[in-house]
Amino acid sequence: MAIKDKQIICARLAYAIHSIINENSKSTKFNRIDSLRGLADAAGIEYPIVQLTASGKRNPSFATVVTLADGLGMTVSEFTAYYDKVSEETAIKWLTERNIKPKKK
Repeated sequence: MAIKDKQIICARLAYAIHSIINENSKSTKFNRIDSLRGLADAAGIEYPIVQLTASGKRNPSFATVVTLADGLGMTVSEFTAYYDKVSEETAIKWLTERNIKPKKK
């Protein structure tokens, strides 16, 4: 897999995490997590790992993804459904807005 592809995957995951947190702060459907620190506490993961994952700078293990989903009070399927909604174009725009240049293939 090309470096750019991995970067897009990480950006899509980061965007999904922020979308879930934004929805959760207004909803009662899942655990009421309204910040990355809250997610770290609920998931039992060190904050730097959550922060790097949510900034698109870390390629998390599957175990981390499962633990994040659990911390949010959702199944992995529900969590990955958010990821699936994020297009490559949205991920690239998200990276660009954060002054992270998408790497070339």
